[in-house]
Amino acid sequence: MTTPGKKCLSCIALFTMMLSSCGYKNTAQVMDRQQQFVLDAPRPAGPPKYTPAKGVLKVRRFAAASQYDTYEMVYRRSDLVYDSDFYNRFFASPTSLVAEKVRQWLSDSGVFAHVLDPFSGADFAYILEGNVLALYGDYRQKGRPQAVMAIQFTLIDEHRRRDSVLFQKDYHAVAPMEKEAASQLVLGFNACLADILLQLESDLAGIVTDGQ
Repeated sequence: MTTPGKKCLSCIALFTMMLSSCGYKNTAQVMDRQQQFVLDAPRPAGPPKYTPAKGVLKVRRFAAASQYDTYEMVYRRSDLVYDSDFYNRFFASPTSLVAEKVRQWLSDSGVFAHVLDPFSGADFAYILEGNVLALYGDYRQKGRPQAVMAIQFTLIDEHRRRDSVLFQKDYHAVAPMEKEAASQLVLGFNACLADILLQLESDLAGIVTDGQ
């Protein structure tokens, strides 16, 4: 014989299972709608432009302005209004994605003898710090979307003048987009990053060469 108490417990268990099932389905549907992106900024084909310098560079972890320190894509709707996109996100933190591309780019450039990641225990002569100042889709002008990126780089001398800032500069790039779409925004970010890294490479080559 089933008591009223047991019936109540059975109903609660069944209701809990139904809620769990609905929650799982909703989560799965959300995950299916999400897209995750990475950044890519390949250097132009060809051999390195510069004779490798003697210095070894370590690229530290990058920082970001608080409004861009998020996995979600950020859109600027007006001068004062920004929003983020839960369904279109970076695969990893944008600071780590940018820093990795900076390391790869400078390693292939020939400016430095070696370019180290922040976890390397090898000796180094220079440190490069980066701060992402802007990373968003500019949708303020209807029909004219743009990708915007700005990064501040700081080069520190750890060899002859320990902790001395040799160079600091803000780089800003804008790339037009065909339409307001996350995939187009990422392509714009890639173009912006390549533009910035071409400038950075040239600036660092002059500084490091002159300092040898």
